[in-house]
Amino acid sequence: MANVKKQQTTTTTTSKKEKNTYKCISCGEPYTDPRNFFSTKSSIYKFNNFRVTICKKCIERLFESYKARYNDVYYAFYHICVITGWYYSEEAFRSALGDDIDTIGCYVSRMSVGRCKGKTFDTNLMEDFNFKNKPPVVESTYHGDSEELEEIRKQMKQRWGNGLTDDDYEFLEQEYDQWSTMYNCGEKNMQTLIEEICLTKLTIRKKRAAGEPVDKDQKSLQDFMGSCNLKPMQETGANAAEQSTFGNFIKHIENDRPIPEPEDEFKDVDNILKYIRIWFVGHLAKIFGKDNEYSTEYELEREKYTVSVPEVEDDI
Repeated sequence: MANVKKQQTTTTTTSKKEKNTYKCISCGEPYTDPRNFFSTKSSIYKFNNFRVTICKKCIERLFESYKARYNDVYYAFYHICVITGWYYSEEAFRSALGDDIDTIGCYVSRMSVGRCKGKTFDTNLMEDFNFKNKPPVVESTYHGDSEELEEIRKQMKQRWGNGLTDDDYEFLEQEYDQWSTMYNCGEKNMQTLIEEICLTKLTIRKKRAAGEPVDKDQKSLQDFMGSCNLKPMQETGANAAEQSTFGNFIKHIENDRPIPEPEDEFKDVDNILKYIRIWFVGHLAKIFGKDNEYSTEYELEREKYTVSVPEVEDDI
């Protein structure tokens, strides 16, 4: 009888221990602390205390392997969301990328607040698919050299970041060209602010297409424009002050749109410079007794127009 009770006690203890043990399905490592697993709102993990069945170490390892496979951090994390049942939000993930120590942990914490609260990957599937809710797919109508196309994409990613479509890159480049044409963007800090303005306009464009509010983004856009002194009020005041004198106008031309140095064949088409150099500078040098290149050039040129009186011999 005592043996039966002991066996029942052992079985109960073992059951409780198994109940409180979490086992990673990727590496097979058992854990007693649920904090070794990320939380999720997906109902398929309900009886696992809403914890994903892959430990944090393996999630990080998978994330790194997907980044190497796709060469795109956004696509890699989208794959992680498919596995874990997390809601995929590009905006939240871009914000979490600022945390270099624990990007995924930062993203999971953001899923508990704001517009992402309570959402899962099922929400992604039910929503209308646009770029915000699906992995970035780079499509192009360019049919030229593939190596050249890859080089262009590489340059665009270096400038604007990963995870954008060709249409997005084209929009950003056109916006930047328009801003740089209208305003002086020579300094690095000005270029950075103009790029932020273009990215903010792209975000506003996408949110409006998705029917989402853009109040905060418009406020950010105004702040960036204010930092560049590009608000209409600031611009009007700056133009009024700049055009108040003719000297400021000349300064604006010389700084922003200077006249380029002409080619040699167009430097002195009418020989005006030569005329001034010989008949003004050279003549003055001769008057003041200066023996230099200007007086020498003056003498040589003067000899071309000098008339000598012929000598006449008397006939005897």
